[in-house]
Amino acid sequence: MDRNPSAVHVLDSDPPLTDLDFLLPWAERIESLTVTDFSIRDIRALAEFHRLRSLNLWPARVRGQVVSLDMWPVLEELACPGYVSVRLTKGHPIESLLIEAPQEKQLRSLRGLPRLRNLRLSRISGLPRRLSGTALESLDLAAMTWPGVGARLEGLSELQSLALTGIRGLTDLRPFEGASSVSKLVIEDCPELTSLDGPGIAENAKVHVIGVVPLRARGRQNRA
Repeated sequence: MDRNPSAVHVLDSDPPLTDLDFLLPWAERIESLTVTDFSIRDIRALAEFHRLRSLNLWPARVRGQVVSLDMWPVLEELACPGYVSVRLTKGHPIESLLIEAPQEKQLRSLRGLPRLRNLRLSRISGLPRRLSGTALESLDLAAMTWPGVGARLEGLSELQSLALTGIRGLTDLRPFEGASSVSKLVIEDCPELTSLDGPGIAENAKVHVIGVVPLRARGRQNRA
């Protein structure tokens, strides 16, 4: 390993590693860390990586270990599965967040992230109903069943990009009507979506419809 690494990717190890303690000598130097080694079961060492700006964390199913955004005061982007218990600390300046199968308490905590601009959620069992208090510009939802006709999202006034992939039970885009000027819209494999009614779509917006999407009126959208 480089004597002064600023970016590290922990891949499948041989012999298998079970923790991240071997990185502790460089904890105050590493700014970008990616963990895709499923033999890692202990992530407690992450509490010492105070200079992290980017964290892509996909270890084994760790149990009984909770990490918190306030451990990484300058963290700008985080990607992780919901089985990693990451506490979304209110007021943290994180800007980009990707969570697969997020926990309900994580969804509730999103509104407390004032600089959050980019949000991707997949395999969701609920909805982050209130996103007010964020600076959300890009929203990407994937692989979920829409939770009822009345489900709406609040706090989308700054939204510019909306991507929906593999969403079942969604017939139109009225849940996103709080967005007033979407400049990029990507719809892929939403088998019940028949209308784009809902958000304000900019006149020169890029609209892409891909796969199984039974829209009644296709208008300006590009189909693939």
